[in-house]
Amino acid sequence: MEPTPGGLSRSHRPALLLLLAAAFALSCSAAPPPAREAGAGGAGVSASWLYPVENDPRKAAAARADPAAAAEPFAFRIAGNEYEIAAAVLRNPGRRAVYLSSIDLSALPSGLTAKAYLLQDYEAKRKSRWFDLGTVRGSWPDPCVPIPLAAAGGGLSWSGGEPLRIGPGETLRVLIEWYSSRDNAGRFSGEASVGFRFADGAGALLPYRVSGAGFALPWEPSYRTAVGIDYATVVDRHRALGDRPPEARELWLDYLRELGEHRLFPYNADPRRFVVSWEGRVDWKAFDEIQGPLLDGTLFDTVPPATSVRLRGPQRYPWNEGLREAYLAEIRSRFAERGWSDRLYFYPVDEPLIGDYAELREDSRTYRAGVPGLRVLATEPYSPLLEPEVSIWCPDIVSLGDSLPFLPLFAKGLELQADFHLSPPPSVYAVERARGKSLWIYTCTSAQFLDYPNLFIDSPAAYRRVIPWLMQRYGAEGFLYYNAAVAYRKGNPWIDQYDYAANGDGTLFYPGVAGTPFVEGHRAVASLRMKQLRDGLEDYEYLELLKKRPGGVRLAAGIAAGVARSSLNFEKDIGALQRARERIIDELSR
Repeated sequence: MEPTPGGLSRSHRPALLLLLAAAFALSCSAAPPPAREAGAGGAGVSASWLYPVENDPRKAAAARADPAAAAEPFAFRIAGNEYEIAAAVLRNPGRRAVYLSSIDLSALPSGLTAKAYLLQDYEAKRKSRWFDLGTVRGSWPDPCVPIPLAAAGGGLSWSGGEPLRIGPGETLRVLIEWYSSRDNAGRFSGEASVGFRFADGAGALLPYRVSGAGFALPWEPSYRTAVGIDYATVVDRHRALGDRPPEARELWLDYLRELGEHRLFPYNADPRRFVVSWEGRVDWKAFDEIQGPLLDGTLFDTVPPATSVRLRGPQRYPWNEGLREAYLAEIRSRFAERGWSDRLYFYPVDEPLIGDYAELREDSRTYRAGVPGLRVLATEPYSPLLEPEVSIWCPDIVSLGDSLPFLPLFAKGLELQADFHLSPPPSVYAVERARGKSLWIYTCTSAQFLDYPNLFIDSPAAYRRVIPWLMQRYGAEGFLYYNAAVAYRKGNPWIDQYDYAANGDGTLFYPGVAGTPFVEGHRAVASLRMKQLRDGLEDYEYLELLKKRPGGVRLAAGIAAGVARSSLNFEKDIGALQRARERIIDELSR
């Protein structure tokens, strides 16, 4: 038998291979399994605050890399009835994964409560803002998944659940949201901290200081909001994605609560249209279970009275004049009796083309005849052709007239239609307001065609927070957004929210279902965009308070104009908006 190089014959090779295979199998079985703790060393994890919270990954990374910013103590001021958010950023520079096993919030100053969220990423596969060559595809933080906190040692704590993995070179963000109670209008100060513990016993501590601004924001908002969201769409998507059917009413209430705590109110909270008898009588049972208490401010302890409600046709449409008059008479009587009339509006045609004007005028006259004083909303710039009927002008930010004097085309969904209309200057709306009309504004996919404020996932934080500043700039009292759950119609919003050529346009939520961290069953998961828009709505209230001071109207107008000079020329740095807020606090504290 011929020896092989190394002195082993060919006949010995199979035996040797078997021996090596057995030895390898034995070593694998004898070695401990790849347990979390084997790679869970947390000592090298860096921890830092990100405040204000910037979601643009380029800007957020630059802020964390700034040594001066990292060395600056984190402190914030908060008014009564105000929310404030900051992100605790944990970065693992090592070569092995680490596992976060607990989060501890120390005792808070009196009048403050806190929540914690896992701030997850949405993967943007396509860009929304096509004109911006710097816009990046990839990971943009947006879903805010609630972390269950329990009372512990005078503070709040999460532990005992599935540890959170931070892979090599990865970052984990925990969003902390503080709320100062509405009667917490005094001055106070205190120090507290958020602690993080890893599976190997290592930890990180992030301290902060908080002080009371010395005043409170009004419980009932000074502005109005109206957001579209459909009960059946939400429930059906949860049913399709969950491991068991949702309890539909409780799920719907969870969505309404999230909207309300972000100071956004639905067009209609009642899942059903009015049920009307053959005599034109309205069945108010379903309305009185949800929509009525929402208007009264009694549906949730944490949500003020709804600022608006849309009048819509009944389930059985009154096809003759007598039934229609009886139906509208019931609406008129009920809303007047309950003190809701000033919040009722009629929104007959969405984004009407000039060819739709006749229908809008006819429907408006019919409903105003049945409900005298009813406000008619048109998602259209001012037009003398609609002026007699419309009482709430609600133009797209694009059509405010300080950037584009006219629009030759109009986008209906993804279709462009020839529909020339002028975009009047903001001064026109000042005249309309003096005549008792109102100005609201809205934003949608059209914002991507230049550089307008928007609610896209892949736009920087300032683009949503500045929207209420523009409302102040132009004297608008309301904000309308056409939908909060468009992506629920077609698939999984965690994977795809690209609608109307933009990421997240028309969708502000994610469905919390089995497989979502910390979620058992079903719940609404709010977006970071909602919280940043709420920051802007609170800025709006700051400016309203400032207007009530001697000389405050002029001062507030100057500050607002400095932040939002026009619908295309506004501060795009979230830090600039935060500094403007701090200036207002200083003025109100004098």
